This record gives sequence, structure tokens and C-alpha cells, in this order.
Amino acid sequence: MEVIRETIAQVTQKTKFRSQPLGFAMSAFVIARPTDEEVQRRRNPYLRDHWQLSQKAIGIEIDDLLILYDAWRREVLSYFLDIPISRLPKLVSVND
Repeated sequence: MEVIRETIAQVTQKTKFRSQPLGFAMSAFVIARPTDEEVQRRRNPYLRDHWQLSQKAIGIEIDDLLILYDAWRREVLSYFLDIPISRLPKLVSVND
């Protein structure tokens, strides 16, 4: 995540993005996207194992947990980048 923050900080220093918030956010995400995708791919096996163990320990199953996680992730990125969800590019799914 630190790499993503630093990349976004570098993009903000460019004056042409200061007057265009959506343009800035999309550019920042395009630059940071390869890092985000790699982090998510590395995290996916851990998340699936963690959720499986947690569900066994608690004794319940949460239907569509993977779908909920992907939706939550889109919401978070949309909020922090100030981009409508419909404008976000396709993200790496926890199912990938």
C-alpha cells in the first residue's frame, strides 16, 4: 500500500491533475493498478484459507463471502479514489 500512496503522491504533483479530480484519480489508479493487482493475487490464498478456518471455528458459513469481499473492495477503492464504481476498471477478484 505504501507504494500505491507514493505513486499517487507523485501524480498529484503534476498540475494538470489538480483541476480534474476524476482524471487524477483514474490516472493514479492506472499507475497503481499493477501493484494493487499483484498484492491482491498474493493475498487471495491467505484470505480464502483464513475465511475457511474462521467459518469452521465459528461454526457458521457466510453465503457469498467472496462476492461480498469483492463488492466491499470496489466500494473502498471508489470512495478513496473518488471514482464512481461504474468507472473503475475490472479488479482482480478474490476468486482469481
